Amino acid sequence: MSQLRAKRVPNAVRSTRNWQLGSLLGGFALVMPLLSVFGVSDGRPWVPVLTMVVITILWIGVVVLVGDRRPIPTLAIAGGTYGVLAIGVSIVLQGGLSAPVFAIPAIILTNAVWGVLAGIAAAGIDRSRAD
Repeated sequence: MSQLRAKRVPNAVRSTRNWQLGSLLGGFALVMPLLSVFGVSDGRPWVPVLTMVVITILWIGVVVLVGDRRPIPTLAIAGGTYGVLAIGVSIVLQGGLSAPVFAIPAIILTNAVWGVLAGIAAAGIDRSRAD
């Protein structure tokens, strides 16, 4: 009797995929600070909130559609990457940090938590699709 076995992907390959996809999604989220730089959100407090919701839905949709087996670490990487890149954009476009230096870890951590929450949602959607 032959048993079908799932193809095992080495952890190193899986980890690389997480970093690649997470970094790409984190980079895409830079649309949020760019909307502010170009004045799109001036006087419209709902624009950043709507942008964050759209980005979150996009992140979840991408990891579900590509069949990412580990959406939580992938989207944690996306959030952390976005945090680092947003700090970089702030430094470059504003000529310096708009927050105190000691706030940098909190900014990155907050965005990584955003990614973890999106990853939990993606894992839930993926699990419900499998049933």
